[in-house]
Amino acid sequence: MVSTRELLYGSLTASALVAVGYLIYFDQRRQRDPEFRKEIRRKRLRAEKKYNLSKDKSKSIAVAEALKAAGLSEDEPVPHTPEGREKYFLKHLQLGEELMMRGESYFPAAAACFFRGLKVHGNPMQMMMMLQPAVPEPVFNMIMELLAEDMKATEAKGKDAADIDQ
Repeated sequence: MVSTRELLYGSLTASALVAVGYLIYFDQRRQRDPEFRKEIRRKRLRAEKKYNLSKDKSKSIAVAEALKAAGLSEDEPVPHTPEGREKYFLKHLQLGEELMMRGESYFPAAAACFFRGLKVHGNPMQMMMMLQPAVPEPVFNMIMELLAEDMKATEAKGKDAADIDQ
């Protein structure tokens, strides 16, 4: 007669053998079949792209909602006079500090406010050095990301304008 223990060990052994067999089969197929490798790569790239798009979309939605809650529009015009620029800079710096103090959920909006203020400042790099010890690291990193995106957009506009001129 077969005891329960022997039956359990036999079932576990059979399950383990099936799992190992499947792993060996999958690995052999992955190594030898170029189409299978391409399909795995395509699936991974699609998943990464989908994740990055949803991450970017949620970040921009969070910034837009936080700015709306703060009473700012996304397309706020930048003043051209020195007094107007100074007022704009101080307003956004103060608003960024207020949003930052509300908590982590307002960090993207705070970074956007600091970024807007930095764009009109006469010496943004000096201001960045002053901001770095004053703001939390996640906010500072977001400001740096916004600056990098703005630089890319400016370069792209410059290239488009150069292509049109030619």
